[in-house]
Amino acid sequence: MSEEVRAKRKETKVLAEMFDTRQVAIKLPARVVVRGVRKAIAEKDSLKPRVANRAGKVGVELDALTRVRVRLWLDALTQKAGCAVAELPVRYEMPETARFDLYDTLRRKPHPSTLRAVDLAEEKNEARAQPFRGTSLIYQYGPGALELWRVLEGKQRICRNVLNGEFRRVFSKEALRWGVPFSKKVDALMRAVPGAASADMLSILNGDAPHPVTLQFGEDIQQRDDGAREIAIETWQSHVVTAIAVWQIAQVTKDSFLEADFLLLGMLAGPLEVIFPKLGDWLGAFVHALILEKTATKNPERHAIIKWYATGKMQAAAPAIKG
Repeated sequence: MSEEVRAKRKETKVLAEMFDTRQVAIKLPARVVVRGVRKAIAEKDSLKPRVANRAGKVGVELDALTRVRVRLWLDALTQKAGCAVAELPVRYEMPETARFDLYDTLRRKPHPSTLRAVDLAEEKNEARAQPFRGTSLIYQYGPGALELWRVLEGKQRICRNVLNGEFRRVFSKEALRWGVPFSKKVDALMRAVPGAASADMLSILNGDAPHPVTLQFGEDIQQRDDGAREIAIETWQSHVVTAIAVWQIAQVTKDSFLEADFLLLGMLAGPLEVIFPKLGDWLGAFVHALILEKTATKNPERHAIIKWYATGKMQAAAPAIKG
């Protein structure tokens, strides 16, 4: 029996369990019924325990980005709870669908309903507020809810929303209604990012001078005043995510390549681990690999410059900082 036939039979069975088929046929369009059935199947399957494979392992193989999302989510939970991952379901009223053993070994990602339930979990045998409220945002969006994950995936609508958020700092909200071109928004971002406005981009990318964005990045993060340093960290977090978004948009629109490469490479050489604890080093390596892959065949010259930066020759421009 083919996979297509099996899928059709499964949909028919679920449809029979959920609805009176005759009523559905009369009241709902076929595409609505099919969409609802397939969604129900997906949700039902996601809650089933995984069967051990031939190697005896339970769970699934997660991609690199999902593994990082799961790990950061677990770190947020254990930090708030003050205990190990294995103790979370012992000490807190966790949902039955939560499989912390598989999450901890990065063999499963949490279902959206599980994320919501964990957000509302309370400690057993003790009247206490919900300590995990808001932790799901780390898994769904990234640190500071900055849409980092979907920007890394190259979701164009999200990338444009992120860029527009930075654009509003330079131009008014009214200007967005008139369809400002992508290149103009990038120019505005160049003026907003310290060190980028008057730089000789080609000369710097060729290695004739230290990258001014990297230098300014490091100087801002080194501020001794805690309040000013916290603001600087939040600002540079936003700059980094926006730079990645700009680079992703540039690949699709084939516009502002030089500015996109310049901004992103300058930030990747900066102290990412300071502004993104437990994530920055991985983020730098992930983005370097991403941009090398996307430019390898389409633009050999850009690829060569980016590869040169990726070897770490410009890392000396960034002061050594420990968070």
